[in-house]
Amino acid sequence: ANAKVVDYGKDWSRGEWDEDWAVMELDEPLGAYYGQLGWSNFKLKSRRVRDALRKRIFLAGYSRDFPDDVPGHRPGKTPGIHRNCSINGIRKDGRIMHNCDTDKGASGSALIARLKSGKVVIVGLHNGWIRRDGRITNVGTQVNRWAKAARAHRS
Repeated sequence: ANAKVVDYGKDWSRGEWDEDWAVMELDEPLGAYYGQLGWSNFKLKSRRVRDALRKRIFLAGYSRDFPDDVPGHRPGKTPGIHRNCSINGIRKDGRIMHNCDTDKGASGSALIARLKSGKVVIVGLHNGWIRRDGRITNVGTQVNRWAKAARAHRS
């Protein structure tokens, strides 16, 4: 499939990291063959919601540090997953703070929640990290920043 239409956030190079997202409409439907993954715009500012999702988040992506020593696989070229992570809070700028293991190459990876009902949904997109006082915090974009554009292109 090829991208037919692309919609994206503002120019994130100016530091507007909550606008670091893109949505593509494909020229042919792939969901019937590969399956579909929805999203949910949870109120992640709520401690109750974050507690309900604790250790239910996973990130699937292409971090450059995975796999580190597996024959036939090249770091950053093989998809990896980090399970049982959590959303730790929301920054003042609206970005999600999470504790999934990431490295370069993971930007754009979905932050996916496995709900108690068994349903699996995207709750955000990983887009980087912040180093402050020697500590690293992983951050991502909330669904509410890109859901409207995704709905417009849903087929």
